[in-house]
Amino acid sequence: MTSLAGQNGAIVASAHYAAAKAGAIMLSKYFAQQLAGTGVTVNAISPGPISTAKGRLSQEQVTRIEKLVPIGRFAEASEMATAVALLASDQGGFFVGATLDLNGGLFMH
Repeated sequence: MTSLAGQNGAIVASAHYAAAKAGAIMLSKYFAQQLAGTGVTVNAISPGPISTAKGRLSQEQVTRIEKLVPIGRFAEASEMATAVALLASDQGGFFVGATLDLNGGLFMH
């Protein structure tokens, strides 16, 4: 698990958090390349705002973030779990070195 902050800076998080998450993305790509031939797949999930974070934010921050996200809301933890389950399943076997951006359209590339 990485973070949108690792690709696009941080909306709420600090610079050192964003830098650490960017490092995690690159580390996953390195291990993906090294291990792909062994049948081990390594990928990253880069979530945007998740509803579990709302408890740490003021209502003003929540409203500001929801306005930034094109889908207009925070993700639910179950939506992240679905992505994890896909990558861990046989159906996710061709994902190698991918970063899944689960952010409601906040960051697209």
